Amino acid sequence: MYSKFLGLIYSLTLDSIFIGSFLSCLAWLGSAIALNKSIQLLGIQKKYRDRALLLYAIIPSSILFTSVTLREVYQLLFVNLLIYSSLMILIKKNRKFWFLLLLSSVGMALLHFGLVLYGILGAILTFYFTSVSGNRAFSLELVIFYMPAGLLVLIQMFYFQ
Repeated sequence: MYSKFLGLIYSLTLDSIFIGSFLSCLAWLGSAIALNKSIQLLGIQKKYRDRALLLYAIIPSSILFTSVTLREVYQLLFVNLLIYSSLMILIKKNRKFWFLLLLSSVGMALLHFGLVLYGILGAILTFYFTSVSGNRAFSLELVIFYMPAGLLVLIQMFYFQ
């Protein structure tokens, strides 16, 4: 899937490694922004948040993979978006982020088969904690949860055969 995405970008722009590297840098930046927003939601002090972001920026994998056209940067983006959307649903009680949770789960599933379980687990845990906190047996989250889970199963059945 990643190669198809990269091929589409190259067909729309220039067939240049610079374009792929630039997009990887943008994906890493989006991932860092999602991480920063997640840390803010948890109420971590600014001093510790800055240290965490500095550590995130200087780990060797970030330095090596950020400017190279590899799919790992996009996987990291989708993982951080899943965590951020889950926190927005749980802490801010914002149901609009179920769509972002679905999008990040599907994005992870398309990029790497091993991340399918992570996406499903993130959706299940988010659903569980919203249901427990609301003391409801049936809710909109129930319907919204089963739609992404069903889509992930269908993607796995048809795309990865």
